[in-house]
Amino acid sequence: MIYRSAHLIANNIIFDGILPLNLSSGVTLRRPNEIELCTIRSLLQTMSGNTYSCWIPYEALITQKEDSNGFTYIYTDNPANWHYYVLSDDNGGSHVHDLEQALLLLEPSIDLSVRVISDAGDGSQAIHPLGHSGFMPHIFERYYYGVSEVGNRLVLTTADILLAENIRGQIASLSTNYEFVKTSAQIWQEMRRISQSSRLQVIGFFSIIECLITHSPRLAESLDSISHQLCGKLRLMTNRMGRNDLLSTTFNLTTDTKVWKKLYSYRSSIAHGNTVSFKGEFAALKSHKIVVDFLSAFTRSLLLYALNEPQLFSDLKDC
Repeated sequence: MIYRSAHLIANNIIFDGILPLNLSSGVTLRRPNEIELCTIRSLLQTMSGNTYSCWIPYEALITQKEDSNGFTYIYTDNPANWHYYVLSDDNGGSHVHDLEQALLLLEPSIDLSVRVISDAGDGSQAIHPLGHSGFMPHIFERYYYGVSEVGNRLVLTTADILLAENIRGQIASLSTNYEFVKTSAQIWQEMRRISQSSRLQVIGFFSIIECLITHSPRLAESLDSISHQLCGKLRLMTNRMGRNDLLSTTFNLTTDTKVWKKLYSYRSSIAHGNTVSFKGEFAALKSHKIVVDFLSAFTRSLLLYALNEPQLFSDLKDC
């Protein structure tokens, strides 16, 4: 049996483009059909009814307050004003899963929520639902808990989706010589399952950075530690990527090397279970959230750069 697999885009978005949008990978961005929408709404309503402080963003009309200080929202019964979008693979393949990894590398990341499976039909038969997935905890935390995302409805364009399709192609075309880049992209995807407030976020970002630019320390060389490699190589890549502004506007430290030494020291403190204080040793880093936001932006840039120049990173790892 050939089935249709439709994945709800979790982000609260408006698509600025013509739908449906068919991609070369076999994925289509479109509005959900009647069967899919019914299943999705039923799942969301069940979750909303059983969970405290849950909201469903796709059926809300959002307006900015007159004083420009925040937003108000009301739910609408008019489907023409709803903002449900799905990525579907109507041929029963796994192309949406392949594209998901690339969508997470966009800025901001595009997440997928519930998945609805139905038979594809042959044009003469009605389409029937076959099953669905549940809600992942990290998706609930980011998109359905509370109303913190009110006003943050993201405008997604055709260019954004085509960029994700290009990134998907880059990942798929990596040779075995650049398996470390593909592994880094996989870790990036896996990290979405970690709570945004978890200290493990810091460990995860440094895992990606180390995977991309470091090698196992050579014991015979005293200046070959991971910390020493990171400080030297990250200074090089920060300059090459033109991300010095990100460092200088985020932290109260005078040089790139000092920033990375302090960040790696923070990472090590977390890994070893040490007590961390942002009023003492790590005052220059300001807060855990600021560290995570910085590492997220920098790691995303580094990974995208590696997809464009994998040989450069292969050479860098060996240095």
